[in-house]
Formats: sequence, C-alpha cells, structure tokens
Amino acid sequence: MNEDMGQLQGAAPIIDESSIPASPTLKTRLQVAVVQKLNLADFQNAVPALHELAVVNETQAPIGELTITIASEPPFVKPRTWSMDAVGVGETFHVADLDVQLDGSLLSRLTEAEPATLRFELRSLKDPETIIAQHECVVELLARNQWGGIGYAPEMVAAFV
Repeated sequence: MNEDMGQLQGAAPIIDESSIPASPTLKTRLQVAVVQKLNLADFQNAVPALHELAVVNETQAPIGELTITIASEPPFVKPRTWSMDAVGVGETFHVADLDVQLDGSLLSRLTEAEPATLRFELRSLKDPETIIAQHECVVELLARNQWGGIGYAPEMVAAFV
C-alpha cells in the first residue's frame, strides 16, 4: 500500500483501489476502501471496517434510483443496503453513512486467520435483476489472539497484553 495516500493517523491500513486507472470505456463503477485485516478487538473497539464507498458515473447519462448492497462470505458483516436518488453525468456520489455491523460472535469463534470476501453490488430499482457495477475486496479475518502487526493498527497492541 502506498504510504502517501493520506491515511488517517492511527487508522487501520485500508485497501484503496480508487487509484487504479479506469478502463478506456466509460462506465459506472464503485469506489471502495476497506480494512485489510479485522479481528475481535477491532469489533470491541468499534474500529470502522468501511472507509469509503462511492458511485462514480463515467457515462454520458445520469443514472437514478440506485441501491448498493454489501454482503460477505463468511458473513462477518451483516448485509446492508444504501439507496440514492441519482448520480449525474461525470459525478461521484460519496455515501455518508459508512457504518456496517460486524458479527462479533463469528469473530470471537475464529481460532486461526482466514480470508473473507466483501461484495458490493450497484443496482437500479428500475431493473433490480441487473448489476450495474460490482466490487469485491478480500479481508483477512484474524483469530481473537492475533494482532495484525505494527503496520496494521499500533494503537491496538494494548488489547493483546
């Protein structure tokens, strides 16, 4: 991860794929930034798992009546849906409420680290069967006695003493 990304002081490292150049074709895409690692101490200390969620409309037409859904496998994040009225031509709509509920009981049962997948889907209420854009992120779920290391969240070391 690039250290010059303006990461919040003391925040857990995030995966930010927004700096990847867009393809030459114009499209609508999701811009997402999430934590790389997550454990029970993060849940207990309300460390945010989702840092950025935005809809980027690179098409030549406005899009409206949209929903974004989040799901995870294994289900460490409770499913959630956000709704928005419209995103204009060339505009980016940043979701303000990034609160997602973590499943503390799942995190407390982990005895070893395992990868998990967060899946975001953008759909139109006019055609809910069609996925306009999707984005997947891999998050490493750590066991309750595992810490992500000094580069992860140094302020969380006290939770493991």
